[in-house]
Amino acid sequence: MINPASCPTKLPSSYEPFYYLKIGKDLTDWEGLIDVKTKLTANRIQSVPTTVGESSPSKSENPDVNLSMFGRAFIRESAKHCNFAGNDCWTVRIHPRVDKISSASGYVDGG
Repeated sequence: MINPASCPTKLPSSYEPFYYLKIGKDLTDWEGLIDVKTKLTANRIQSVPTTVGESSPSKSENPDVNLSMFGRAFIRESAKHCNFAGNDCWTVRIHPRVDKISSASGYVDGG
């Protein structure tokens, strides 16, 4: 989720909303999901579709967003989440997704 503040109202129509999105040290991929036609609404929290790729499951990874013409995004303290005990906190969690399962390859015991 991102709140671009007033950036979209000042962005030329030929620019994508941002140069890059990183989670921890991994760049994300938004090819085919976001282009110059994608316009973020000013001062509104909204989701941004992207794929993390070959990253392993992790937590506490800080996002790094470089908005076109405006620099890097500010991560608010309210973006941090914790478990009920307060001993496990994170800003972003990466969860793997299984796209396809095939019985033609692999092992029955989980290999």
